Amino acid sequence: MPNKRIRTKKVPSNLPYVVVGIWWAIGTLVLPMYRLSSYLLLAGIGIGMVLIMRKLHVFKDTEIQYEEEIPFEEMELEDVLAEGYGYLADLQKSNEKIADEQMTRGIEEV
Repeated sequence: MPNKRIRTKKVPSNLPYVVVGIWWAIGTLVLPMYRLSSYLLLAGIGIGMVLIMRKLHVFKDTEIQYEEEIPFEEMELEDVLAEGYGYLADLQKSNEKIADEQMTRGIEEV
């Protein structure tokens, strides 16, 4: 159909968050978790790990393709005209099948 297009979208990997979760699990065994500083240390290192892994592209992002309907406002003029002419051709074929002359003339005038 002329009013559809294929788009590509990058989906980031979830593995950096799994690695940080493992880091938190290990950190809670090693650090005293009754202190606020332990939570802040784990959070800071975890955020740093995610940022570094994203920057170094340690885990690959996947690209997915999907079909999207184009809004009428974004359609090319040729597509709009082709679709309109297709509707007119269908209307003309349907009009030829009508036996009533008065109704046929009324449709042709419009």
